Amino acid sequence: MLIGSPRLMQEQGIDASTLEADIARLQGEAKTAIVLAADGVVLGVLGIADPVKATSASALRQTSQRSKCRKGKPRTASTVARRAWLWANRMKAHTIMTELEQFRAQKDTFFKTHPQSPLLPEQQETFEGLRYFPENPALRLVVPIEEFTDKDRILMQTSTGDVRAYVRYGMLQFRVGEQAVALTLYADGDTYFLPFADALAGQETYGAGRYLEPEPLGEGQFLIDFNLAYNPYCAYNDAWSCPITPIENRLRAPIRAGEKVFGEHV
Repeated sequence: MLIGSPRLMQEQGIDASTLEADIARLQGEAKTAIVLAADGVVLGVLGIADPVKATSASALRQTSQRSKCRKGKPRTASTVARRAWLWANRMKAHTIMTELEQFRAQKDTFFKTHPQSPLLPEQQETFEGLRYFPENPALRLVVPIEEFTDKDRILMQTSTGDVRAYVRYGMLQFRVGEQAVALTLYADGDTYFLPFADALAGQETYGAGRYLEPEPLGEGQFLIDFNLAYNPYCAYNDAWSCPITPIENRLRAPIRAGEKVFGEHV
C-alpha cells in the first residue's frame, strides 16, 4: 500500500486523475489531501484537518520510504483494498489527540499490523510502539534557503555499501537554542531531502542519522519541523538499504524532537 500526497502518486507513476475533483474540494476546505493506492491503482482520497501540519504529506510519506530505503532481499507483502480502507479509517480516530499524536499512533498501527511494515514478522509480534521526544514547538521552523549557484550532483553512500544520487540544492541556517546550525538540503527531482545526525546520535537518536522532507513554502522559504524527524527503515533491521547522513550534515547540537533510536539499533 502507498499512502501520500497527489504529487507522490505522480512520482510513483500512479494515475490519480480520477480524484482531481475530490482533491480540489478537500484543499479548498483547508485540508491535506491524502491518496491511498495499492498495486498501482488508486483506492481513494481522504482529507485531514491540519492546523499545525503535523500530518502533512511529508509526514505521511514516512510510511513508504521506497524512494530512499530499498529492500536488500524482497519480502512478499499482500495488499488488499479492504485493509487499506480499514487503515485509512483509523486515521480519522482519536480526535482528542493532537495532530502529531494522531500521526504517531497511526504510524505505530502501520508498523504493527500492515504487511508492508518495515519490521520483520517476528519484530511485529513484540512491537509496542516507536519512541519519540515530546512535541517541541520551538523546533518547528520557517527557514530561508540559500541556494547554491552550482548545484553539484553527489553520490550518497547507503547502509549496504551502495550509492544514491542527489543534488546539493542549498544551505539552511538557523539556531537551536543558543547554537548556530547549518544543514545542506538535497534534491531528487522536485523532492527535497534533509538527512541529519545530531549530537545525540548513537545514544538517544539513530547513529546513521534521521530524515526530514522539508516543505517549500514559496519565496525561498522552507518549513523545517523536527517533530517529524524519522528514522530510515535500516534503523529497524538489516533488510533495508538507506542513505547515510553525509559528514556535512552531522551536527554538534542536540535535536530533541522527532523519533528516538529504535531498541538496540543505535
